[in-house]
Amino acid sequence: LTRAQLSEGVVAYVAVHAPAGLSQPLRFDWYLDGRRLYSIPARIEGAPGRGWRTYTRKQHFPEPALGRWRVDLLTPGDQLIGRLYFEVLP
Repeated sequence: LTRAQLSEGVVAYVAVHAPAGLSQPLRFDWYLDGRRLYSIPARIEGAPGRGWRTYTRKQHFPEPALGRWRVDLLTPGDQLIGRLYFEVLP
């Protein structure tokens, strides 16, 4: 992404398969060049025969925001469920 594109925001979508009856808090951690900058809460609700989807959207980024970004979706026990990478270029 360019800095101009970043100003429009970034959305990370995740599909999770959860058993019926599961209800668990999750979090999205946003990293820049390996350093965690943001932690955004999410929640999972399992249902019979269906998956579950969520997303996180970030619109305000630090200056400068150039570098390698990573978004992790984690359980309360820090189990990694999903990961997304992107890079912001000049």
